[in-house]
Amino acid sequence: MDFLILGAGLSGLSCGIGLLEAGHDVTILEKEKSVGGLCRSFRTGGFTFDYGPHFLFGQDIRNLLKDCIISSFDIPLMKRSEERIFAQDRLFKFPFEPKDILKNMERSSILPVLIDIVTAQSFRKSKPASNLEEWIINAVGEKIYDYICLSGYVQKLYGVSPKEVSPKWGEQKLKFLSRWRNNSLLVLGLKALKEDKQLRKQVVSYPSSGIDAIPNKLKERFVELGGNIRLSSPVVKIREKGDCVEVNTADNQTYSAEYILSSIPVTELLNNSYSDIARVNSELLSQLEQRRTVFFLLYFNTSRVMDYQCLYFTGPDYLFRRVTEFKNLSPSMSPADKSSLCVEITYGEKEDIDTSSDKVKMILEQLDKSGLFNVKDYSHYETLEAANTYPIYNLGYVDVIKNILNYLKLHNRIISFGRQGLFFYNTMSNSIMQGYAMGNRFKEKFDFSSVKQDYYDNHIRLFN
Repeated sequence: MDFLILGAGLSGLSCGIGLLEAGHDVTILEKEKSVGGLCRSFRTGGFTFDYGPHFLFGQDIRNLLKDCIISSFDIPLMKRSEERIFAQDRLFKFPFEPKDILKNMERSSILPVLIDIVTAQSFRKSKPASNLEEWIINAVGEKIYDYICLSGYVQKLYGVSPKEVSPKWGEQKLKFLSRWRNNSLLVLGLKALKEDKQLRKQVVSYPSSGIDAIPNKLKERFVELGGNIRLSSPVVKIREKGDCVEVNTADNQTYSAEYILSSIPVTELLNNSYSDIARVNSELLSQLEQRRTVFFLLYFNTSRVMDYQCLYFTGPDYLFRRVTEFKNLSPSMSPADKSSLCVEITYGEKEDIDTSSDKVKMILEQLDKSGLFNVKDYSHYETLEAANTYPIYNLGYVDVIKNILNYLKLHNRIISFGRQGLFFYNTMSNSIMQGYAMGNRFKEKFDFSSVKQDYYDNHIRLFN
C-alpha cells in the first residue's frame, strides 16, 4: 500500500518507520527545511539551543527506541533535579512537592496552608471542577495556588485567566498534581520522605548534542528502510479521489497515495481538504487557538550564568515564564568559556511581538532583579519563533474537538493523529510511542475504515 504522511515531527517519523516495517511504501511531506517539528535545535558559533527544553521520560521509551526503532542510538541518561519555580522571591522544586513548599515558605504561612490542604481534600475535590482554577485549587488548596502564583503562570502561557481554561488541561499537563488530589495529608507526608530518592531514580534521557539528535536519527532510520522525505513542501490542497488521495504542495508538486496519515495541525489539514463531503464549519475551526513562543537567545562571555537547568517564573513582575541554560543540560551546548540563556515568552497567534533591544533590556533587568543570574557579562542576543507551541484548551474546546473528530470520520482515506493532529498535549515520549503504534496498526491485512473509527472513538472517550 502507498501512504503519505503529512509532517515529519516525532509522531510522523515514528509512524513512517512502523509503516515501512509493515511493508508499505511511505513518503513524508514536511513544510520546514528540517525534520523534528517542535523538537528542533538551532546552532550558531558553537552554541546550541533547543526550541525549549525537552526530555524523554521513562524506561519504556528507551526500550522502544533501542529494541525496535533506532538500536544504534543510545541516548544518555541525565540528572533532572535542577529545575525550580521562582515565586514569592523563593525557589521551589519543579514539579513542586508538598515537603519542599512547606520547607521553603515563611513559617507564618505553614499552618494556614496545612489547614487549607485538608479543607481542599475533604470538601472541594468532591465537587467536579468547571475550570482549570477550580481543578488546581481542588488539588492543592487555595493558599498554595495563590502563594505559588499558578494563576499568573497560566496567564503567561495562554494569555487568559485559568477560569477560562478547561480542567482537561490540568488532567493532561499537571499529572504530577494527582498525588495531591488523591491522597490524604498523612499519606502525602509519608510519601514526602521518599520523594527525593524517587526523583534521583527517575529515568530521564537527553542527547548530549541537542534534542534534534532524536528526530535526525528517526529520519536516518526511516530513509534506511526505504522511505522518502520531501522537505520545504507545505501542503496547500488535499483531495480524496475515489481510490486515492491527492496532495498539492506550495512548490506546485502533486503527490498521490492510497491513504494519508496526517500529523500536521488539524486546522491546517481541514482548511486544505476538499472532498465530496461538506467542508467543516470554519467558525468551528476558529475556536481552536494556538499560542506561539518567542525564544530570546542571550549570549554571555562567562562559563555559567545560573545554578539550575530551568527556572519557571510565575509572578507578574517577570515578562517571561521559563529560562533555560542549555549548558547545564549538556556541556557541549556552549563553548567552554561562554554560556547562554534561552528566555521564553508566549504570544497569541495575532498578537504583536516585540523583539527590540529595549525588550531585551527589560528582560536583563528582570533577570538581574531576581538575584539568580550573573548577567554582567552579557554580550548580545537574537530570537527564534515557533508557531503552534501550546494548544489553548478553552472552556468549550471539548465539544469543539468532539465535533471535529466526528467530522474527520467522514473522510474515507485520511486519519489525523499526534499532538498537532488531535489538538492534544503530548510529551515527546508519547509522541514517539503513539506514532510508532499508529504505523503498526497497518500490519498485514487491515481495514482502514475500522482503524480510523476505532482510533477516533478511543480519543473521544478521553473527554468523557
